[in-house]
Amino acid sequence: MKKSYFIISLLLIASFILPACTSENHNQDKPNTNDAIENDNGEDNVTSDDTTDQEDGTTEENDSESDNDDEENEPQPLALFELSDLLIEAMSQDDWETVSEFVHPNEGLLFSPYIYIDEDAVIIDQEDVANLPNSDEIFTWGVYDGKGSPIELTPEDYFEEFLEMTPFLEPDEVLIDTPQDRGNTINNVTEVFPNAHIVEYYHAGSEEYSGIDWSSVLLVFLEDEDGTNQLVAIIRDMWTV
Repeated sequence: MKKSYFIISLLLIASFILPACTSENHNQDKPNTNDAIENDNGEDNVTSDDTTDQEDGTTEENDSESDNDDEENEPQPLALFELSDLLIEAMSQDDWETVSEFVHPNEGLLFSPYIYIDEDAVIIDQEDVANLPNSDEIFTWGVYDGKGSPIELTPEDYFEEFLEMTPFLEPDEVLIDTPQDRGNTINNVTEVFPNAHIVEYYHAGSEEYSGIDWSSVLLVFLEDEDGTNQLVAIIRDMWTV
């Protein structure tokens, strides 16, 4: 009888111990939910940072492309040859409005009927150049070579007499920054405009007159701080006595 009680007691003790051990082992095998959450959050943070970096890189690239597009869309200054041809064409059509667009806003536009520039040469303000063909004002443009009499003409009459552009639409020679002493008149253009670009359109003259009817027109430009060439003088050169 005592033996039966002893066996029953062992079975009862075993029934309490085994569930406890099983529960402990189960808890050890069960993954830590908090660790999993932390790992998930860490991975999410890395992914978020990478995405931000990619977005920043894309934004910088787009900004760079936008800046390049803006630079390409900005009007570029005309090359000296191109600008000079445009002005010769405009003057041949008496289009002084176009000419005025390229005149230096501070220096104005100087006119000289001969290669030697007088101290009192006519200078027209930039805003007045466009209206020159319509002006009835008589200017003293200089002195006639061989006569000594003053050249007193309206702008339109001066253009007809000294700035006939037809021969220079198809010049025999075009020179840039290459001063020439073609006649017996002193060339002082580089002294008056020491830092300028000078474009000369040269017409060689005719066989009929043995070439003494040669002529040139010189366009003088100054560069502004942006490197844009602006017209400051129109000068004629020709055979003189």
